[in-house]
Amino acid sequence: MPDTDLSSFPIVDETGLYNANLMIEKAAGHYIWFEGDSVPYFDLVMGYSSTNFGHNNPDIIRYIQKALQKGDNTPAFNFRERISLSKKLLDYLPFDNNNYQIYYPVGGAKAVETALKLAMLHTQKTKVISFRGGFHGYSKGAMSVTDQQFFNHHYSMFNHEVVLIEFPDINKTSDYKEALDQLRDAIQEEPTAAVIIEPIQGASGFRQAHKKFFQSLRKITQDHNIILILDEIQSGIGRTGEFYAFSKFSIQPDIVLLGKSLAGGFYPLSAVISKREYFDSVGNQKTGFDSTFSNNLFGIGIADKVMTYIKETNLLQKVQHQEKLFTRKMTQLKEKYSFIKNISVIGLACAWELVDNATAQKVKQQAFQDHIIIQTAGIEGNYIKISPALTITDQELKLAISQLDASLSRINLN
Repeated sequence: MPDTDLSSFPIVDETGLYNANLMIEKAAGHYIWFEGDSVPYFDLVMGYSSTNFGHNNPDIIRYIQKALQKGDNTPAFNFRERISLSKKLLDYLPFDNNNYQIYYPVGGAKAVETALKLAMLHTQKTKVISFRGGFHGYSKGAMSVTDQQFFNHHYSMFNHEVVLIEFPDINKTSDYKEALDQLRDAIQEEPTAAVIIEPIQGASGFRQAHKKFFQSLRKITQDHNIILILDEIQSGIGRTGEFYAFSKFSIQPDIVLLGKSLAGGFYPLSAVISKREYFDSVGNQKTGFDSTFSNNLFGIGIADKVMTYIKETNLLQKVQHQEKLFTRKMTQLKEKYSFIKNISVIGLACAWELVDNATAQKVKQQAFQDHIIIQTAGIEGNYIKISPALTITDQELKLAISQLDASLSRINLN
């Protein structure tokens, strides 16, 4: 392993998360190889669900090669891949999609910014309601609706018109009425443009709320003419076993946001799926959210083929099948190790709530020593998140959990 001190390099990023200055040599499928180490690491983070289809998936590599032949960046013109991709995304909506259009920004934070601007332009209001434990990005607008406890600085200057209310985590309470009461109180104080919420809170540890909560939330926002924005940037595109995570709630949002693995992890494409009247409020020039690499031909070309890949491989049905295996195996780990307080599993997304932050750090570091990549999460850092590639086989999933079990057995909490 190379003796490389990254502190001497002009790098500011997440390379210190595992207390190891490692250089990637290659990645394929569920594995990453580092220079100087012939034993691969089992990746159970997958770029925060940005590489849902495995590292360097050969099918997606072929799509990229075709996309490169088509073109690079021509945002001012239409092209068949964008029409095709848009139709596929709209067809997955679990309701009549005739009144919806799609805009393709770069990156998840930009999608959040665009949705907020659309809501404010259309309603001519500026107040937004979001939820504690919610994470929507680190650009200025996205930070304003993100729980500030994720930051290591105070950013109150950015969110003077944002109200955070409780997210009724189903593992913490069966009573979501308090959250709804907080919502009603916030609405009464002054006119509200939008409510933004993650169907599954990603950075907080795949936290879920009851279906009836989302149905009540939808009714309240409709009754008060408030735009409901669902941020599926981490939970969407099959992670839960449905293409859209909100499909499980039987609701119709006004705006839905996608990102991360939309272009297979090779291009930071995101999508803002919105009622067309909100786009109409902006005007023909789309002044206020267009940028140079929006509607990128290369990224959209890959994403169009990714959508075909999902359908042809029956990926959603596969994840639904594996959810039962995943839940059973994770429940067994919870019963075996007392430091795991709760588990949350939906599709191929799993989180463990551990007794404290120190234990979560020990679990993460022990796993890394055993060549398994997992991540800590949650505002207090006391969650472990596990999100394998959606292409993982039953045998590989069992192997990953068996290796995790062995790693957990080595942890000394004294």
